[in-house]
Amino acid sequence: MVRINERTVFSFLICAFSVVLLIQTLEMRADAALVPRVIGVPLFIFSGFQFLCDLFPTVARRFSFAGLEKTGMDNSKSEEEFGLKGNYLFIGWMVLFFLLIYFVGVIASIVIAFFLYLRFLAKQSWTLSILYPLLFALSVYLIFVQGMGVYYFTSPVS
Repeated sequence: MVRINERTVFSFLICAFSVVLLIQTLEMRADAALVPRVIGVPLFIFSGFQFLCDLFPTVARRFSFAGLEKTGMDNSKSEEEFGLKGNYLFIGWMVLFFLLIYFVGVIASIVIAFFLYLRFLAKQSWTLSILYPLLFALSVYLIFVQGMGVYYFTSPVS
């Protein structure tokens, strides 16, 4: 069964935007294209997955460990539910992420900060909180360090 609604259209547009972003970087110098690629590749992967889950409900059920079908595929919380304390926690989490990048490097920061966000701020399961950061950090390492030869991600800034 195929489901087309506003959520499906929105995730398709985000995925299409990431494709356009990546296509525009094909003829750029590697150093000039680094930032758009750092944003575009993960955006394409995650928005493509979200688009598939929105378009085909059976895909969302297949990946039930992600918690997509439990809440009607809407993991967002209302502003009132999150509250002022939650906003301060999120700002603190972002500051911690930037400090971690400075002291331990980008890839380790991704694992630590992504885990803390998923487990304690978004209150996701242990499986999801461990699996997503590891897969994301592995994909960043394989794509940018191994694939493109960008070694900025492996060690902290000195």
